[in-house]
Amino acid sequence: MASLEDLLKFTKVVESSVCIEESGEILRRYYRFRASKNYGGSAVGDVLGCNLGCVYCWCWSINSKLKLGDYRKPKDVVEILLSIARRDGFRIVRLSGGEPTLCFDHLVNVLKIFASVRRSEIFVVETNGIVLGVNDDYVHRLKPYRSAIVVRLSIKGCSEEEFEKITGFNRSVFYLQIKALENLDAEGIPYTVAIPISFCSKNSFSKLVEILTQRIGDHVFSYLEPEVFILYPSTVRRLCRKGLKPWILYEPITRRKIGRGEVDEFFRELCREQGGRGSEGS
Repeated sequence: MASLEDLLKFTKVVESSVCIEESGEILRRYYRFRASKNYGGSAVGDVLGCNLGCVYCWCWSINSKLKLGDYRKPKDVVEILLSIARRDGFRIVRLSGGEPTLCFDHLVNVLKIFASVRRSEIFVVETNGIVLGVNDDYVHRLKPYRSAIVVRLSIKGCSEEEFEKITGFNRSVFYLQIKALENLDAEGIPYTVAIPISFCSKNSFSKLVEILTQRIGDHVFSYLEPEVFILYPSTVRRLCRKGLKPWILYEPITRRKIGRGEVDEFFRELCREQGGRGSEGS
């Protein structure tokens, strides 16, 4: 099982592949910019490269191709995002796809420019929290922009064991995400916590909530966002090979929720079609 040291080394490898310095400025690879229905409508910049390889990630294959897209300057990123948002009447702009906190100087410069030119727009940074958990000073550097941003931290499982199954990294790394939340809370930076309940047991979910309230406070309840797994075709084979299945999911083609009672047979059939194997539980 990959260790924290392995994760930090891998993070550096990815950063060196998706970022370059040009005239003292850090440029980052983006593989697309788009309008999205999420958040009630948002302008999205999809960054390339992530330091985790979550088995259910919808852009896992894209993030494994580190030469896609184009290098973008922070100023250009802000201009493109705001042009989409203002064209379509969106209040939210965000970075998604890969891990936005890689090449942190690039992100900080994006936020600095955004904060100086925004009207009422809010910038959502979608992150796995690892970098923010390892580097306390990084969270402090976000503080000047806290009136303009929200950090959406996606917890990878509700326990050490679930984190390990989902990411392939040692279970001890799980707590870096909790540390990131503590750092954000201490600095007064707005945040939400996305919890992948589809891959959490009732017991692990209750224990996670207990940990969060003990380490952060009861007010953390206001920021929790239970997240149901959306079954993208690209994720099925990886889940089957891993022997991991959700207990509840949303199937976007037929637009229906599939829950406990029917998900076992549904997933068993999907895995047969993929030539994978079913899971006895998650």
